[in-house]
Amino acid sequence: SVNEVLYYFHGGGGSEKDWISDKNYSTIVRADWAKQTNYPTVVSISFGPMWFLLPKNKRPQSGLYDQFLSEVMPHVESRLLPAPPTKRQLLGESMGGTNAALLALKNPKIFPRVSLVCPGLDISTAGLKENQAKMIRRVRAMYFPSEKEAIANSPVGLIAQATKESLAGQSYFVSCGQQDDYGFFAGSQKFVNLATERNIYIEWYPVPGRHCSLDIGALSSFLLNEPLQTKEPDA
Repeated sequence: SVNEVLYYFHGGGGSEKDWISDKNYSTIVRADWAKQTNYPTVVSISFGPMWFLLPKNKRPQSGLYDQFLSEVMPHVESRLLPAPPTKRQLLGESMGGTNAALLALKNPKIFPRVSLVCPGLDISTAGLKENQAKMIRRVRAMYFPSEKEAIANSPVGLIAQATKESLAGQSYFVSCGQQDDYGFFAGSQKFVNLATERNIYIEWYPVPGRHCSLDIGALSSFLLNEPLQTKEPDA
């Protein structure tokens, strides 16, 4: 559809080509969409193998949040699309899920529909295995001046500060493997619980499996704006 754009954010180590990769779950989504007459125009975004949409801070890797909103989006929507979109969606996996959540939580009116696949949503190391905690600490040191600022500006930190009114009208899809290799399942569950406490509409699909396991059929339906099923977060 020329009236709806889906911004896709790949996972760490990936590229903008991941959306059209035959090895990606998107192959099934695209096949499902081929049966439809109306589906979003996908714009795959990449700033390199590893990046986060963070406002400018003291770290040199920061500032992509502002660049995306002030430069990338206007360029895409004024020059690459046949008409300005009337709707926008976000879809991100792993690192891309972190980015989609960061962007959506700060811009709920711009991005009312958000899909997060095996996302890194919590930058706390509590309860993680040592190798998982080591990775989180490394990311925090690269992108944030302090641990306190990192936690406050993580998706879990941001939604904890949000209210039902501030995120009114948003819908979220979250799916994650229960044996996620990076410990992302616990963070996803925490995010879902915080959203539910604030009466934010959210679909939660925990599935058996490791990193980037997901419910592909449910994701495809959500992206097509099909009726949502009410899902209660697991305890």
